[in-house]
Amino acid sequence: MEDGDNGTVEYLEAQVMDAVSMVPLQGKLLMTFGNGKEMEVDHINPAKGRLLYKSSTPTIFLKVTDGSNLMLPIVVGETAVNMLMKALHDDDNGRPNFYHLMRDLVGSLQYEARMVRITERVVDTYYSRIFIAKPGEAEGFSLDARPSDAINFAVRCKAPIYVNSTIIRSDAVRPVTETEFSRRVDLTTSRKRSPLQIATSTDELTMLIKMQVAITEERYFDAAHWRDELMRLRSKRRLI
Repeated sequence: MEDGDNGTVEYLEAQVMDAVSMVPLQGKLLMTFGNGKEMEVDHINPAKGRLLYKSSTPTIFLKVTDGSNLMLPIVVGETAVNMLMKALHDDDNGRPNFYHLMRDLVGSLQYEARMVRITERVVDTYYSRIFIAKPGEAEGFSLDARPSDAINFAVRCKAPIYVNSTIIRSDAVRPVTETEFSRRVDLTTSRKRSPLQIATSTDELTMLIKMQVAITEERYFDAAHWRDELMRLRSKRRLI
C-alpha cells in the first residue's frame, strides 16, 4: 500500500489516551486527564524535544503499545480534543459531525479505513496520512490529513494508529516516577520557599499544584477553593 515514504521507516502502534491537555507549572509538565486528574511527565530527549509550553494547551496523547510507557503529545485545537473525548466515551451519537461524514462516505464507496500514520514533524507541525482500501484487497491509497482529523477519524472507524519511531525518540514524554517526582519537588522548593510551597504529603502537593494552575489561568475562585482546602488539611494534621 502506498504510504508516501521510502518504506524504510519503522512505525510503532499507539492508542489514544483519555487526556486533554498539557499544563506547564514551575518548570514541570503536567498531563491533564479527562476526569481532571493530573500526572507529571517529562521529555525522554529534552535536548531535542519540541514542546515549550507557556500555558495550558489542548493536547492529544498517543501511548505506544509496546510497554515502554512512552506517550506522544500532539497539540491541537480544543474542538478536536472535545470531539475525540466524546468518541472515546461513546457520547458521539447526536447530530452527525464531520468525522461521521468521512466514515460514512468511505463506507458508501465500499472502502474501509486500514490505518492512520503520524509520519513526520516539520518544525512544530506534525503530518499524518489516512490509508484506505477495499475489504480483502492489499492495494489501496492514502491521503494527507491533519493529525487531529486523522486520529478522530481512526477512532470512529476503529482503525489502528501508528507513529513514526523517529518522532517517538525525539518528542515522546513519559510519566515521572513517584520517587523522581518527590526528588524534583525537594530540589525546586529547597530554596526561597514560601510557606505555601512546602508540601509534606501527596494530597498537599496536589492541592498546591491545582491552586497554582488556577492562579496562572486567572481562575481565582478555584484558587481560593484549593487554598481553603489546603489550610483545612494542614489544620487537621496539626491536631493529630
